[in-house]
Order: sequence, then structure tokens, then C-alpha cells
Amino acid sequence: MKGLQIGISYSLGVESDESIVPKNDRNISLAITYEKGPLLFAVGGSQFRWGKLPAADLSADMSASEAAKTMDRKNSEEVFGGFRWKATDHTTFYLAAQYMKNWRTFAYWRPTNAAFGKQQKANPYGLNAVSFLTGFRHQFSGNLCWVGAAGYLDGSMKDLTGKKQDGERMRFASALEYSLSKRTVVYGGVAYARNFGHLVTYSKGKNLYTGLVGLMHKF
Repeated sequence: MKGLQIGISYSLGVESDESIVPKNDRNISLAITYEKGPLLFAVGGSQFRWGKLPAADLSADMSASEAAKTMDRKNSEEVFGGFRWKATDHTTFYLAAQYMKNWRTFAYWRPTNAAFGKQQKANPYGLNAVSFLTGFRHQFSGNLCWVGAAGYLDGSMKDLTGKKQDGERMRFASALEYSLSKRTVVYGGVAYARNFGHLVTYSKGKNLYTGLVGLMHKF
């Protein structure tokens, strides 16, 4: 409606509704975008309402009293905002930020890491982090397009004792796309990430490199 779009989604539980679990692994999400001229703004968020872990997921050496305290996982929540600016007919810029709380996974950094001890599967906490992303897309004359992006994340996670473990990640990526036709595109890209703090251990290295090539065809 006049450049405004609103989207809401709600998921059913992944466990039986006959279960006594009140939260039952549900998810609700909201996103709002507004586009006017060369600018598009977006805000939104989501919440995952986790249920209790089944007994089979608890560590064998955990007592019943310990399990009762830790198996009720905290809700995962995130909010985001950003904008897109079409600077010219050929060049578009992007900028976005996100805050997440008790997120259950991020690049091997998750409550199930062995680094959190034998009781890690029942950790009620997740990753708390703030991240930023910026990028661009430039269409050269002809069928060639260049895409680039850079991002930063600063986060921490608590173990069952309440001890906080910190980590940061910087990442950069670039890719080229070439349109063979209106429906077929070939592409190739490279990416580099540098980890700091505990992320070095959880992501299996300080410096991470990725390369890819591919073909996309729209039927």
C-alpha cells in the first residue's frame, strides 16, 4: 500500500500439542518495508519459543534436580533494521544491523559445543550478539554484475555456570555474476572471515576462506 508492505508469520509447534510443554518450539516473525523513490527501509524481528529438551538429550551424569533447572531453554529473539539505496540505475547500496538474544547457533558457536562441558545440551542460554552488514551491487554495461559485502559481529554466550565467553567476527565477500540469458546466470565468488576470542576455537580457526562457482537457471 503506497510503498508499505507488512508481513507476519506464525509457526505451529514441532512437538505434539498434547505435550505438557507450554512453549512447544513455536516461532513468530514480523517484517515491515517501506519504499519511496530510490530508498527502501526495512525493520522487523522474530521470536523462537523453545520447548523443554527431551530427557534423551540430557547428559547421563546430570541429576534430576539439575535437569529441572537447566532444560527449559530461553527464548531466542532478534530484531533488525536496514535500508537499500539505489544510487544510480546501475549501482545499489545496502546497510543493515541486527541484535540477537539467546540465539541457538552461529557458525559452530552454539550451546551444544563441547567447550561448555558435559551438561552443554541442557544449556538454557544462547548467543547474544550485535551485527552489522554493508554491501553494494553494481551492474556494468552488458551482462556483468559485481557484488560486494562486509560484516562485523560482536557476541557472547554464557555457560551453565553463568561464565560469559566472548567472540568477534569480521567478514568480507565479493562475487561476479554474468547473465547468459534472461533466465540463466553463472557466478563466482570469494569470502574471507577473521575470528577473535572464543570464536577462533568454535569456528575451527582464526582465518576462514571460502570460494564458490555456480549456475542459476530460472524455469
